[in-house]
Amino acid sequence: MHLLLCSKRDLVANLMLHRMLPQLPPARITLLLANRLRSGALAVPQLRMLRLFEEELPNQVLFPLAAAAGAPGELAPFESLAARHDIRLIIADGMGRAGRSALYRELAPDMILTFKFGFLLQPEDIALPRLGAWNLHSGALPERPGLHAAFWAMHDGEASTTATVHQIDEGIDTGPIALMRQRPIEPGRSFFHTMVQNYLQGADMLAELARGLAEGSPPRLQPQSPTAPRRYLPLPDAAALARFEAAGKVMVEPEDYLALARHFLPEGAESQLPPRR
Repeated sequence: MHLLLCSKRDLVANLMLHRMLPQLPPARITLLLANRLRSGALAVPQLRMLRLFEEELPNQVLFPLAAAAGAPGELAPFESLAARHDIRLIIADGMGRAGRSALYRELAPDMILTFKFGFLLQPEDIALPRLGAWNLHSGALPERPGLHAAFWAMHDGEASTTATVHQIDEGIDTGPIALMRQRPIEPGRSFFHTMVQNYLQGADMLAELARGLAEGSPPRLQPQSPTAPRRYLPLPDAAALARFEAAGKVMVEPEDYLALARHFLPEGAESQLPPRR
């Protein structure tokens, strides 16, 4: 069986892969990473800072330093992680829609799993894998398709975040639902922490789905009601972020982020760092 994983090169996707790869069924695995820059992500300072923490610091500083250290840490950059699990890694930044579709045809996967992937699969792409194409959405469906669902859950004062695995169809987050699970929002924790925990829950769900499909036990799909209320979530704007912060909530807690980053250091390197404050 050939399993194609499609995601982006950022810290959260890296953490998801650490969680997911040991749980996947025996398969030949290809990991396709492609980053998409949404112009709105640079329009608001808080989102610009989030992109710094999610993508730029890991890709330009943390991952290269971890790779240069030689000895692996508990967490590893994408290249080391791919080597550890004997999977093929393809970086497809800048590849257009036609190029991605041609690549999918060349790879001929039996199953496609997408998570944090900023690109839509075309109808001809969806038809390729015999075991289907599946996506992880970070919110409840059909009620909350779109972007940054964990932020909007916190913004709206909800008690939990939701991860949904659905079959990909020609719409956006409209395919039938395979798995949906909630996770309580921890009081006082940042959006970044909440988002990471929700995506890690999703990593477990994707692995569970893949194992079932590989064993001949497909999930019982629940079609999304075409008449159900749907609120397509946009990128947070300045007003929404101001309300979020006025309620005492924070996007990223530096100490949490630093504690996470330290796991990429080789064993023994922790003692050479300044003490935590």
